[in-house]
Amino acid sequence: MVLWVLYDRGKQLSRSNFSFPIYTTYLALWTGPKVEYLYQINSKISLSAGGQLGLLEFGRQTRKREDPNLPESAQSKSETYFSFAQRINLNLGIHMTL
Repeated sequence: MVLWVLYDRGKQLSRSNFSFPIYTTYLALWTGPKVEYLYQINSKISLSAGGQLGLLEFGRQTRKREDPNLPESAQSKSETYFSFAQRINLNLGIHMTL
């Protein structure tokens, strides 16, 4: 099991031309099993492939709507959340030693 810090920010746009963008930001801790495979090409270069299944996630979600017609206090809403098995993280990488 590995503990990770998650920062995720996404932008949502409505199909309507009169809508304002909505940003959703997550700041959380999540944990779950991690698998990684490292393939050594030579003494300086290696390739890696891996993944992690997020079994438990605990954090804060903030949704902000950039609508100038709303007061600043009504544009943002934050809530604490806890969830089970919601994320899968897949990684591919090249490692170089200088």
